Amino acid sequence: MNNNKYLKYLLPVAYLIPLLFVQVVFVPFISIETIIPDLILILVVHTAVKHGQIPGTLFGFGAGLIFDLVTGNMLASSALAKTLAGFTAGYFSTNRIDINLGSYRFIFIIVLAAFINSSTFALVTNFDLNNNFLKLIFEQGITPALYTGFVSAIWVFTIPKKQGDWLK
Repeated sequence: MNNNKYLKYLLPVAYLIPLLFVQVVFVPFISIETIIPDLILILVVHTAVKHGQIPGTLFGFGAGLIFDLVTGNMLASSALAKTLAGFTAGYFSTNRIDINLGSYRFIFIIVLAAFINSSTFALVTNFDLNNNFLKLIFEQGITPALYTGFVSAIWVFTIPKKQGDWLK
């Protein structure tokens, strides 16, 4: 068996651990009131677009479950939200990965997946009949999605497009 086959699926897991540390420790410092960008979701969407829908869904579940365990959120709330986001982002997986990963399309995929992630998480954790549904979707669905999209835009536009661009 070729070890590269399994390495491409284990590499996102290796990125998850330091990114989880950054998400929990440093990202709250750049929050705007209660709006926090989701760096782990960016990794889940990148994995789903690069490797396909099923690996993205499974990685989203695992990353969400680990995030729930580390942060003390209601168990499986982030797992469900990131599973749905990874499943949705997996629809954009094509044979030409550079079309979706290295362009503005990736930002739109992130915003869509972040909206699904944030809305699902908000509906699961803040389920109360006294809450206004539209206010909940706007405050805890759309605004974190836009902030996560902004952070991903910074990432998309700073990553070099070619192999030797770091040297120029």
